[in-house]
Amino acid sequence: MSFYDDASLIFLAGAAAGKDGKAYNVKPVPKYGKELVVNGDFATDSDWAKGQGWSITNGKAVHTGSGDYIEQGSLTQGKNYRVKLTVSGPVDSGNFPQIYMGGLTTAMPSPGEYIFEITAVASDKIKFRGLNSCEIDNVSVKEILVDAADFTFSRGSNLSATRVGPDGLIEKGRENLLTRSNQFDGWNLQNVTSGHAGYDGTNDAWLQSGTSRLQRNMSLGTSVYTGSVYVKAGFSNYVQLYLVGSINALARFELIGNGTIVNSGGISPKIEPVSGATGWYRILTNLNASITSFRIYPQNDSSGTQTADSSVYIQDAQMEIGLAATEVISTGVSTGKAGLLENEPRFDYSGGVTCPSLLKEKPRTNLVPYSEYFGTGWNLVTGTSIETNADTSPEGVENATRVTSVDHNEGLEYRNITVTESTSYTFSWYGKVTSGSQTPNYSIRDASNNAVIDSGDWPNVSNTEYKRQEISFTTPAGCTNLWVRVSFYSGGAVDYYVYGAQLEQGSYPTSYIPNHSGGTITRSDESTNYVTVGGGSEKWSLMYEFDFNKTPLQQNEIFSNIRNATSDVAITFRHFIRDSVKHVISPYFNLEPAYPFGSAGASSVTDSSVLLRANGDGSYDYFASLNGVVTKASVTGMSNIAFSRIDLGAGASTAHKKVILFANTLSDADCTILTGTSYDTFADMAEALNYTVYE
Repeated sequence: MSFYDDASLIFLAGAAAGKDGKAYNVKPVPKYGKELVVNGDFATDSDWAKGQGWSITNGKAVHTGSGDYIEQGSLTQGKNYRVKLTVSGPVDSGNFPQIYMGGLTTAMPSPGEYIFEITAVASDKIKFRGLNSCEIDNVSVKEILVDAADFTFSRGSNLSATRVGPDGLIEKGRENLLTRSNQFDGWNLQNVTSGHAGYDGTNDAWLQSGTSRLQRNMSLGTSVYTGSVYVKAGFSNYVQLYLVGSINALARFELIGNGTIVNSGGISPKIEPVSGATGWYRILTNLNASITSFRIYPQNDSSGTQTADSSVYIQDAQMEIGLAATEVISTGVSTGKAGLLENEPRFDYSGGVTCPSLLKEKPRTNLVPYSEYFGTGWNLVTGTSIETNADTSPEGVENATRVTSVDHNEGLEYRNITVTESTSYTFSWYGKVTSGSQTPNYSIRDASNNAVIDSGDWPNVSNTEYKRQEISFTTPAGCTNLWVRVSFYSGGAVDYYVYGAQLEQGSYPTSYIPNHSGGTITRSDESTNYVTVGGGSEKWSLMYEFDFNKTPLQQNEIFSNIRNATSDVAITFRHFIRDSVKHVISPYFNLEPAYPFGSAGASSVTDSSVLLRANGDGSYDYFASLNGVVTKASVTGMSNIAFSRIDLGAGASTAHKKVILFANTLSDADCTILTGTSYDTFADMAEALNYTVYE
């Protein structure tokens, strides 16, 4: 027997976590129909109906002028299609093609290969629209006969979610807000030449010359921003980086030796030599403001003198939210993103595990306006001083803040945070104490009633590594204004580092939500997370494994739904905590409705697995494992459920490790083996079941 052939769906977080940031299902393999496009490589000037401005030239479809269509063939309403093409021509702001078929209108704003999966909402042509000058090539359209059944994820349009990666560091989503980040001939007031040797071994650097500045205009709302660029001395040994906005940051640097900050404009300017690239530096400055332009000036001396032969080499400019300059994200006519993106799952390695689990959480809002920058909004009690970007944070970049207090009753606090009375909240931050004999304290104060809600020592103190400090409390009646203080002292001086402050509504902390906005920021619901299964079999065995301790669980939080052939929710799994006992509730049969199996629970649970087996005659068997102890229960007289779709806990706080579906009824022995032990690989499971992995 082949484990791979028998299983209809196999998902292991550990096996998928490093695969291009996507949650891949191993099965089924996608299948496509025949090619629907004739002459998709534009080898001849035929088969396509060309609207105004379109021509077929040199193996490409070329468009000039105002928008019109090139089209052929037809799509059928309700069918799914895979569309693939290459954008290869000149593309600039407003000059790009659009896919314009089946109810989908999407711009392709930069050169490269594009793949879309669409459902035709109406019978339509295969067509593309040209906007000004653009070129397309290698067009393919095929019907999707069997979907790849990969899991899909969405958290809206922000980058507020984080995870702990395999290196133990907090991973964020990142965005370079500068367009044309290394296409300086597209900037204003330029006097630049390309093709020079860069810091990275390429010839992608530019020489900026003359008495003017190089400028990129933008319009960014108020936040904490960091601007950076790689530079090397040309004729000039000095360079000025100038961020212009509601507040300006003008920093000047000397490009000799290890580099020197001559004028320290901004929150925490920095110059750092590039390892292995003699003479190259990365310079940055930052500010908390709205931004209107990013400017670079070559300068001949520390006072900012410019002459006709002033020049520096430049490469890879970047503007990003936050206090640190992160790895380069190249951009063209649109901004670029990297790291943990909105449509990617969060495979979480917190706790130092080697096999991750899939982290999904309810929406939460960080009410602390500045979670990493303690220089704005935060109140420094007399005798307290801070140094921004003084240490490498749990994120792995230099954006932790050093706090020094010289005597008692001093500290760092945020005042006047709006809250709701008689409501549960959790305040958390990352901290490390480096010197002093005092244990840092915290204080939560009800400013509305001038009373302390909670105070005490940091609950998780370390002088060698950052530990997350977590305080949960309930606001008293009448409390609508809160003060939080990350530390004060009973006496004596102490140095400590802080990062990642978070105040959220709820009785437990969730993953860190970065906030640089001056207001609040919300990690959106992780919604529409499903895999289409198909097949319609009424005999099946579905197994889940999840980490009960990955995130704090609350009562009645859904972690999975089974949908029937018409996509109605047929069976729901839930988990919860009640009186310190962690429960896996038996499946709830939505169409009956009933909880036929009761629930299993224990006060101390790590991994837990459940398996529901449909026997095809209205009888079901349920296997539940808590800490390796497997129990079985059975029920008859229920409705037969034919599978359509699995939802992995949209809106829930869960941590999936494994999902496996068999389109048959496994034996009791196999069900017990699957649920009783946690297996990290397909091979391990196959061996335990006396299967081969493949045939």
